Amino acid sequence: MFNVRPVVFVWLLLTVNSQTELAINTHVAVSNIHHDVVKTHTLVSDVHHGVLNTHAIVSDIHRNILKSQEGTGTQDQAVGDARALHTE
Repeated sequence: MFNVRPVVFVWLLLTVNSQTELAINTHVAVSNIHHDVVKTHTLVSDVHHGVLNTHAIVSDIHRNILKSQEGTGTQDQAVGDARALHTE
């Protein structure tokens, strides 16, 4: 008769070590991906805030042009001016 127990023990030890290494590597990869997603979200949020600020500025300019042109009969020109400012 021969003893199988040490072989099984070594095999289990190797399997557990491989699984542990895989789990650690997976955790590192997922953490890196999560970090990149957080950075991307921050960048997109910053761009979004910039667009909102730009929109508010353009709206204020448009409103001011319309107020300054009120009653002068040149409101169509003011709208055209505001559109030109918006596309620049």
